[in-house]
Parts: sequence; structure tokens; C-alpha cells
Amino acid sequence: MIGAGTVTGLAGCSGGNDSSQEQTQHPDSSSENGGASKSASSEAKTELHVDQKLPNFSLQTTAGNTVSLHPVEKPTALFFMAAWCTSCKQEEHNLKQVHEKFGEDVRLISIDMDPDRDSMQDLQTFKQKYGGDWIHAMGTKELIQKYRLTSLDTTYIINQDGVTVYTDSDVTSVTQFKRELKKLL
Repeated sequence: MIGAGTVTGLAGCSGGNDSSQEQTQHPDSSSENGGASKSASSEAKTELHVDQKLPNFSLQTTAGNTVSLHPVEKPTALFFMAAWCTSCKQEEHNLKQVHEKFGEDVRLISIDMDPDRDSMQDLQTFKQKYGGDWIHAMGTKELIQKYRLTSLDTTYIINQDGVTVYTDSDVTSVTQFKRELKKLL
């Protein structure tokens, strides 16, 4: 559970801090079984749901800038993760493929939700090793509470009005990302 402390041990992450245990199997981008396939009404383990406007935030990025959610000017995927989380590596890999497909037509933001355990350097290392050239920001305890997050690997896809059109709290397949984002373009 998320409380006043860290998010360590939350549901949604299939691993701990064993950096020697790398996940080498990546889902095929055309496979329906490459990660979690969920419908737009899937709301398991998340408290904020489809058809809700997400609250704004202001966070520090690995580039030293500040990022805010609003105004939302293009389809956006928010990925709540931790640098130590094994299953988060797979979702980051999937986002890399999404970024290669859509480029600047969509906005991707990976947010580290364990500020007690992860440093900005941990997040930067995670980005360099598993991610790509999109926004990576350090979350805060306030944001955890504002978004009522209960697990890592939580993803929200939102439209240009800032309203959630898809959410899940498991690894999202590349196919599912593409399907949901194409609806918004």
C-alpha cells in the first residue's frame, strides 16, 4: 500500500532490486499476448478511472527541467514506475517501440514513483539503459496521493483534453499502446 512512505513492494512489479536479473524476453510488437491486453474499461488496481480528467503536476525531469501535465496538447501516455522494478523494464522497452512508431505525435512521460529509494541518478541510469528520448521525471509522495496510486506499472493514456481513455496496472503491450494512441490521432 502507498502511505506516507515508499512504494517499495507494491503490486504490479514482478521483481525487486536484483540488478543481476535482467529481463531478456520482449513481447513481439504485433502480438496480442505481448504484455497485458486490456480494454479501455480496464481499471484493475487503479483508483483514477477512464473518463476522468487527471490532476496536474509539476515534476523535475532527468534533463533538469520541469514538466507539467497540463496543458495537454497531444495524446499522452503516463507510465508510473520505479528504477528498481523488474517488470517496469519491460514496459519501458514497450514505450521505446511506441516512441519509435509515433515520435513527437504523442507525449510519453515515465515517472519514478519511489523517491525514497530512487535518486535522480537512478532514474537517469534506468532511462539510458532501458528507455529512450522522452520525458523521465521524479515523482513525489504528493503525486502518489493525488493520483491514488496503488501499484507500479500503472499506465494512463489521456486525450488532448486531459481525460483518461485507457488505464491499467500491468505491463501494457506495444499492440495495446498503438491501438489506444491511434484512436487519438
